[in-house]
Amino acid sequence: MIIGRSSYAGYGKFGSQWLGDNYSKPDYMGYSVTGTMSHNIAGIPLVGGDICGFIGNTNAELCARWYMVGAFQPLSRNHNSIGNDPQLPWDFKGVYLNTLTYLDVIKRAMFTKLSLIRYYYTQMSIVQNEGGAFYKPLFYEFPNDDAAYDNQELNIMLGPSLKLGIQSKSMSISSQFYYPAGRYCEVFCKKETDCCVTYETGTEMTLPSYAFNYYLDLRAGHIIPMQNATKIASLDLNIGKNVTTHSLQDEPVEIHVMPICNNDTKMCTAVGDYINDDGITVDLTNRHTYRFDYDHNVTDGAAPTTMEIKV
Repeated sequence: MIIGRSSYAGYGKFGSQWLGDNYSKPDYMGYSVTGTMSHNIAGIPLVGGDICGFIGNTNAELCARWYMVGAFQPLSRNHNSIGNDPQLPWDFKGVYLNTLTYLDVIKRAMFTKLSLIRYYYTQMSIVQNEGGAFYKPLFYEFPNDDAAYDNQELNIMLGPSLKLGIQSKSMSISSQFYYPAGRYCEVFCKKETDCCVTYETGTEMTLPSYAFNYYLDLRAGHIIPMQNATKIASLDLNIGKNVTTHSLQDEPVEIHVMPICNNDTKMCTAVGDYINDDGITVDLTNRHTYRFDYDHNVTDGAAPTTMEIKV
């Protein structure tokens, strides 16, 4: 894997990049978000900042928050300078809130990234072949919404399907996140019900923003591949499990479907892609590539008794 710090036109086709030496300060955590966006816009999609910061000593909360922010960036890497205090995950075993430790937050961040790895690989492959950006501001998908140009450190699009809200520039425990008009479903919804919401107009929501909080929503009209890495790794706590892209090949892939419905035609539709990465194959012609198309007719608001996804 090629990781560079300087770049030139066309570099993104061949290598990845980190954002250079940064400071262990909340501001620079926010800069990593807009920096990753800027590189995606410039044609270098596989990029990210030094998690926890590079120059100066970090602290437990900043590092835990940065791990969560970095989990959603294409390149996730903890990078420390010589002479600084250690900042590896197990260096932060203290309690953050109630019984939750900083290490617990960091673990959640790592499992979140692995749960999304199928979607990440798919969308990054599409960007590599067709151009565009993966990690981008809201205005890429909502160009006519003036508010989609604001507060870019807190509001992020991951490909065309996932909208992310996360506090990246401060330690605030309450933050305002923006949702353009549309219907959204929470991807990691512990409630199992009432996980979807519709905003008729662009709406700013004030939500908790502790180190472990993030708001990842699937947009209506989209289909994404996922895996529950936390569940897979925790099936037997007495057996150590290597959760890698390759080992996840032996586990089921979840297909998350979020239709968008037309009130006039009574048709609900969704589309999506899945490009499988087995963690070994380098010959891209041998990849398993899938295109999903879903539709059903809804009469009087009735839910379908069966679902069919065309592959």
